[in-house]
Amino acid sequence: MELNKILRHKKDIEQFLEKIKEAKQIAVDFEFIRKKTYYPIPCLMQISDGNEIACIDLLENNLNEFLINKILTHEREVIIHSCTQDLEIIECISKVIPKRVFDTQIAASFLGYGYQIGYAELIFKLFEIELDKSSKLTDWTQRPLTENQIEYAVNDVKYLLKASNILKKNLSDEKKDSWCKEEIENCINKYKKSRSEKELFKKVKIIKSFKGDKKTLAKVIAVWREEKAKQINLPRNWVFNEEVLEKIVNHVYENNSIKNNDFFYENFNEKDHYDLISFIDENKNNSIFHEQNITNKLSKTNKDFISYIYNQLKMESINLGIAHEIFIPKKDLISMVNSKDLNSKIINDWRGSNMSKKVYEEIILFLEKS
Repeated sequence: MELNKILRHKKDIEQFLEKIKEAKQIAVDFEFIRKKTYYPIPCLMQISDGNEIACIDLLENNLNEFLINKILTHEREVIIHSCTQDLEIIECISKVIPKRVFDTQIAASFLGYGYQIGYAELIFKLFEIELDKSSKLTDWTQRPLTENQIEYAVNDVKYLLKASNILKKNLSDEKKDSWCKEEIENCINKYKKSRSEKELFKKVKIIKSFKGDKKTLAKVIAVWREEKAKQINLPRNWVFNEEVLEKIVNHVYENNSIKNNDFFYENFNEKDHYDLISFIDENKNNSIFHEQNITNKLSKTNKDFISYIYNQLKMESINLGIAHEIFIPKKDLISMVNSKDLNSKIINDWRGSNMSKKVYEEIILFLEKS
């Protein structure tokens, strides 16, 4: 496989893209940092079509959007290992998500390699090649990159296409290819939904400690903080952390205003105080912040049923050769039982059609009777 040098200029990048223009699939990976910003800073993009391989410097040119759009122009398949963060970077750069994605980490979980296997471990298990991980904690914004750092980055795509082809063949041989495809689609849809208000509420742990109007207030303030973090491109906790969020909720609930400047960091000004109070007034009656206040407390009956079904399906996952964490996600099982959700993916996607009829019927009966 021919390694092109680190590409920084439009001419070199276009020449490389010309070489891979007929590729039906490409392996992609990104090196990035995300310590002091809300959005990830893409630093390096590694691309391979199985013959050509290149690292493209994303810090030293203004071609990122051009580059991504050029790669995604064709109806080609994009091979990624653990796709969520890479999809976020692609979307941040180009505002699009690839139409066809194959995630080798998800594929491996259907084939006895375990749940969320790392790339280096997968490559070792497939090819007995041990990858050097010493550059894993590199600050990818620094230039120039060392030979070891470049080699580390290159290795992230060097074996990826070959690995994907082996996994695809094994999935097909075991008649699991449609299951894997559906699960990858589930993962992409989950990523898309992760930016919704409902998903944000799950990330902000302090919200669970409130009830009634205070819980609604906490949700509104959490959304305002998220939008502020995006606006100034700083981590949400740099706007204010959850401890401060709790204080603001209590303070606003009691005073209907914010008078205490000690709550906030130095980048929080008087206009922000006004904007936050205005946002609360405009949104406190919005149904988004009131709906689905389903109790998280499980009854003994529900707990016992969850434990029983989880253990049954865990055994079935072993017989299917699938990581049980992907066959029966515990959070989804709890959510299904707690909300009596007959539309849950547990019983409606590839899982429902591959669990035993006995367990499937027991779940349906329990949900309908509850």
